[in-house]
Amino acid sequence: MSSIIHLNRWAIFTPDTENNLRQVLRLNIGALSRMSLVWSASERESSSVKSMARSIYQVKKQHRVLPQFWISMTHDEAMDRIAADDAMIHEFEDMQVVPGMMGHWTDPGSKQWN
Repeated sequence: MSSIIHLNRWAIFTPDTENNLRQVLRLNIGALSRMSLVWSASERESSSVKSMARSIYQVKKQHRVLPQFWISMTHDEAMDRIAADDAMIHEFEDMQVVPGMMGHWTDPGSKQWN
């Protein structure tokens, strides 16, 4: 649920909160990916969030070609924004669950971790 809210906020152009939203989305996707070791639905949700993030990113990328997008930014700010968005999307695409990252149930009935 948190991921959906943050994706919606990221979809709206808000330059002052954009960096924080990127960090929260990274955290959410990482958590969902790692939770998939014990909660199978989280893998599906992680894929959905990544897909939505890619879609939002593509729309943002299309807006970059509009001259009014760049009016209030310096060259350095624009380059930082492009680099941050590109890096985030590449991270999402490269994220994988590492087996054993969170451990595993020694006895699923008693919910004891190994």
